[in-house]
Amino acid sequence: MSLKDAACVRAQKRRDHPMSWSGFSPSHFASLEIPLVVVPTAVASLVIWGMGRSPSFEVSEWPDGSVSRGFWPRWDRPGKLSRFQIGVLAFVLGFIACAGWLSWTAEDKGGGAQGPSYPPPGNFPAWQIAALGVTLIVFAVLTSMYARRVTSGALISPLFSAAGFSTAMSVGLSYGVTSQEGIGVGLSMIGLTVGLGIVTLVCAALRAGKLKRLAQ
Repeated sequence: MSLKDAACVRAQKRRDHPMSWSGFSPSHFASLEIPLVVVPTAVASLVIWGMGRSPSFEVSEWPDGSVSRGFWPRWDRPGKLSRFQIGVLAFVLGFIACAGWLSWTAEDKGGGAQGPSYPPPGNFPAWQIAALGVTLIVFAVLTSMYARRVTSGALISPLFSAAGFSTAMSVGLSYGVTSQEGIGVGLSMIGLTVGLGIVTLVCAALRAGKLKRLAQ
């Protein structure tokens, strides 16, 4: 086999590999990621940062030595991570949740399992979608509980969880995106931010009440 033939064989193997990047389009990814994920996340982050400067925005009365010391966060203690660290952690976990659950399927159109692969499959059983939703909720709540600022953490965690999830979606859709799929990224960004935000804010309100009672 000549060197040229060997190179062609290697290229074909890369194209056939389930995690091949040969069809990935950086321009499609940028056209999704920048307007639908990066810009909304940056704007919302500035709003949250500005709101956090108000003394009445955060729970300010903590019991002495109330910050969580161990690895796991505590319901009745604030965490020890900054807003920036919470954003990074939430983004990574959101990306992992999407890639971990949606890069494969237990039931494709032919009824069999498929993946993991990129581009991801397009058909998923209901239980797999439900498991993804539970994973996102658990990740978002746990991440918010690590925050030093309870209220800000409850806003930053869902925002960056949605950003990480939507980024993973953008990667999967960058193998030949359509306008409808691009709208799906935007809807995921909005829906997850709002849906997860409701959960984390409710948890933050309950925790704030507990912390204030401990401070009395």
